[in-house]
Amino acid sequence: PGTSVAWLQRGRLDVVFPEVPGDGHGVLVERVTELTRAVYCGRSHPLFEQREVDASAIEAAAFVGPPRGGDGLTADGWPAERPRRITLVVDQLRVGLEVCAAQPLLAVLPDALAATCGERLRRLPAVPIPPSPVYALRRRSLATRPSASSLLVELVRDTARTTG
Repeated sequence: PGTSVAWLQRGRLDVVFPEVPGDGHGVLVERVTELTRAVYCGRSHPLFEQREVDASAIEAAAFVGPPRGGDGLTADGWPAERPRRITLVVDQLRVGLEVCAAQPLLAVLPDALAATCGERLRRLPAVPIPPSPVYALRRRSLATRPSASSLLVELVRDTARTTG
């Protein structure tokens, strides 16, 4: 969020929806919703057809996932205390989704994004992924009426309520 906050302060962005609020200095920060995630596999994965899938089977499987951050953790929400093997690293969530759907690799994906694949993916709930908050960061409005960015934040909040 650091660069995003600077861009908000300079007027280069109107609103940002990060999972970490960052330093909201001079910027309005409000919690909008929660992002739920789970482990998914595609039809080509052996776990897709298995009736019962336990945590050890998931931990033994190969994953497509994001790069590790400076803290050594990945940004997909996988619990740090659980082992896993990421064999393909991608820096775009949509690419990870498509790889998971087409290859025998697991992925931790937002439920809302995975739903766009319909029957091509199976949700594997044996390893719970904690939900994470989503914030809205925006510049303070000087106008007396609602700004476009405040209306967008409300639209996102309302959409999350009706689809969550």
